[in-house]
Amino acid sequence: MTIIHGKSYGKPTLDLNFAGNKSLIDTITRTNYITFTRAQSGNEATYVGSDGLIKYASADEPRFDHDPETLESLGLLIEEQRTNKLINSSTFSSGYTVSADANIIPYATVAPDGTITASLLYPSVNTSDGTISQTIGSVTSDSYIVSVFAKSAGKNWIKLYNAQGNLSAWFNLDTGTAGTVTNENIVPYFTTSAIENFGNGWYRCSVKSTVTYNFFGLSVVDGDNSSSVTANETNGVYIWGAQLEAGAFATSYIPTSGSTETRAADEASITGSNFSSWYNQSEGSFIIDHRHDGVDTDGHLLEIGGTSGNYAFSHTAHFIQSTSASVYQSRSYFSGSGSPSSLFYFAKSTPTKVLYGYKSGDYAAGADGVLSTTSQSPWNLLVPTVDNYLGLGRRRDGTRSFQQLSISRLTYYPKRLPDIELQQLTK
Repeated sequence: MTIIHGKSYGKPTLDLNFAGNKSLIDTITRTNYITFTRAQSGNEATYVGSDGLIKYASADEPRFDHDPETLESLGLLIEEQRTNKLINSSTFSSGYTVSADANIIPYATVAPDGTITASLLYPSVNTSDGTISQTIGSVTSDSYIVSVFAKSAGKNWIKLYNAQGNLSAWFNLDTGTAGTVTNENIVPYFTTSAIENFGNGWYRCSVKSTVTYNFFGLSVVDGDNSSSVTANETNGVYIWGAQLEAGAFATSYIPTSGSTETRAADEASITGSNFSSWYNQSEGSFIIDHRHDGVDTDGHLLEIGGTSGNYAFSHTAHFIQSTSASVYQSRSYFSGSGSPSSLFYFAKSTPTKVLYGYKSGDYAAGADGVLSTTSQSPWNLLVPTVDNYLGLGRRRDGTRSFQQLSISRLTYYPKRLPDIELQQLTK
């Protein structure tokens, strides 16, 4: 029973506490309503476990992700299909070129997945740098991103680079900070970098560029914006989990061995009586606590109904990139009108509680306790009768999917809660 300001608004009929329960089970009925699928043949799907280590999921196994630094439970992980175009991603064996003035020792230390599979790369003589690289076939995309897990082994700086376009990015493995980026914001390259703490001295370093990216290069260097290194016995860096993928940012690690590997998209939906048992066609309210790390153009957080060629939504969170790479806006469509009925803004990679309330002539949307104040279509629309379908993370036809989305909790009330209550529930 939800009681706010002394008033009772009844019980929710659906409460999917993904982060708290780490399961698909509805807290209200103790029933699993969700159909979850992800086709795969090996261990290409990974996530971060509660101990901070990278885990490997089986086919059709939902992944309940965690923050690798704080170990916070993030909830259900939903990602689009991605391919790691680098081969032998953790062993750095066949397919890589090691410069004559560098050495690589396999199975040198514990990797981010808890196995002793990380390699040591170190310079053997004073040189321009100590490098390892791999060239892949010609590829084209709007953007590519290269990432690798790295840890200091006496040397604190690495450089990731692409020989084509002279693109380079430096990373400090002592402080966990990204350094200089060459060709940053220079058309047509637009290079950006990021570094993420994975604990135990490990960092995931990544660099994105809009140039054709057909090369992975990693150098051990002495400092920021440096292309030289001083050899000191076996001092170097540990490396593991190299990845090159098309997209705007690095998704979960996709291990490879001998060939490229594709992680299929996660698909989560509620259909038929599993949907109609808790959904009220005439009025209702959704609270969705989530975090998303990016979408190239637009993506659907939630879709109700919607058959191919006839998207009769009652409410759909439709996120698109706004004024910058880190700011997004939500356009919530109502009754299949084709025009957004509300707009609100939020930052990516930030926990956000979205609210949607609907009733004939009475619709609300917003986030984090703030209602949308922008309307671009009539608010007095009738609530449509929708198909018995709820989809998470993409449209029903498989388009407009999120690159990476974590849903920590989804709660549904079979009543249109008053605005003040919706605001209180999402603060």
